Amino acid sequence: MLQAAQIRAARALLVWRQEDLAEAAKVGLATIVRIEQGQGMVQGNYSTIIKIQRASSEKEYSLPLIRTGNWRETGEEAPARLI
Repeated sequence: MLQAAQIRAARALLVWRQEDLAEAAKVGLATIVRIEQGQGMVQGNYSTIIKIQRASSEKEYSLPLIRTGNWRETGEEAPARLI
């Protein structure tokens, strides 16, 4: 799962301010601030997290893909499962 520190690190690698990420992801600045202030796994709306991932992937650095039960909605490859 995506960690708040990964978002902060990706933004730093892109030399983006929080405002830049918010604009690129089409989410509010307060949302970025709240997510980045978190510790550990990102808490928030799944669609918001996907927007943040996609905004970074359009540049040189991509955040790791999130693998959850919603993979059908995003068109991602199905996650591997142990049986």
